[in-house]
Amino acid sequence: VIRRKYSIIFQDFRLYDVSIAENVLMREVKTEEDEKIVWKALDLVGLKEKVEALEQGIYTLYSREFNGVEFSGGERQKLAIARVFASNADIYILDEPTSSLDPLAERDINRLIMEKSQDKTIIIIAHRLSTVVDANRIILMEYGKIIEDGTHHQLLMERGKYYKMFSTQAALYIRNENKV
Repeated sequence: VIRRKYSIIFQDFRLYDVSIAENVLMREVKTEEDEKIVWKALDLVGLKEKVEALEQGIYTLYSREFNGVEFSGGERQKLAIARVFASNADIYILDEPTSSLDPLAERDINRLIMEKSQDKTIIIIAHRLSTVVDANRIILMEYGKIIEDGTHHQLLMERGKYYKMFSTQAALYIRNENKV
């Protein structure tokens, strides 16, 4: 019972040599309602059209070895995130949920997670701070201890380590943008 309250996506998630639907549900598809849940989750993460184009749709085998379909790194991460949206969990734990996504896809997934999870508790573990700017509460930890705690705005105003880290990351984007 307790396990069903959590939906967890680790940074080093695994996709299995089973159907796309089973990879999303993490179990067999048993009903038409299960199919609807899978399609809705795929739609939310932006994979619905790709899967619809496959001959067997959500029943396509995800596998390199067994003549199934394989996705890019970003698509694999979206498929893993679809698991969260397919669950009926109260608490989402997401470890680096957008690490393989480009900045635009990252922004869209972050917005989606916040938007579709209003009645959930979400714990996001992230090094890329753009992932957490919309969080209600940010806890910055170092060596297992909380060193800063607050909203994005509050932590920027404190001008502590979070501010330095965020500013450094933002500067890297601006510097790279100017090189183009």
